[in-house]
Amino acid sequence: MAHQEQEKEKEHLLYQSIRQYQLQNWVKPIPGGFCIVRLFSEWKIALSLITLVAALIKICHFYSQVESGDSGWLTVFFLLLLAFAAFGFIFLLDRKVVFDLENEEIHVTLLGRPVFSQQLQDFTALSYLHGSTLYIEFSDENRIRIASLGQSEEEKKELENLQRFILEALER
Repeated sequence: MAHQEQEKEKEHLLYQSIRQYQLQNWVKPIPGGFCIVRLFSEWKIALSLITLVAALIKICHFYSQVESGDSGWLTVFFLLLLAFAAFGFIFLLDRKVVFDLENEEIHVTLLGRPVFSQQLQDFTALSYLHGSTLYIEFSDENRIRIASLGQSEEEKKELENLQRFILEALER
């Protein structure tokens, strides 16, 4: 009974912290921890989608100019490009970083399945790479990308709030 109350108190503190740092669009509480659901800023996702659509239009245009007898290799190439684009789109939108505070682990999931796991006890620091990408670093020199944002002041503030939130959550 006391354990359940403790868990509810931790969950309540986590919700308060998410609201305090204005991270409702970034962080989703889960049983035993939280996950980062927004890894890229909207403009990076939009730019990726625009580039993908432009590439597909260009290939379709090129494909329409090829004679029907010569299109076998182009069909295979087009299907491979389409499969690669679909995988990239899913990767952009469905990759999550899960902080399992109860089991003291961090997971990277793709399509809901863990693809990488690391013990939180090995955590050494949060750092920035390329100025706008937040990483969590571990003692064995592994690094996990937490989020990428642009260079605007608002986005930098969001990233700083996310960093403070993660550090606060890990200290509990």
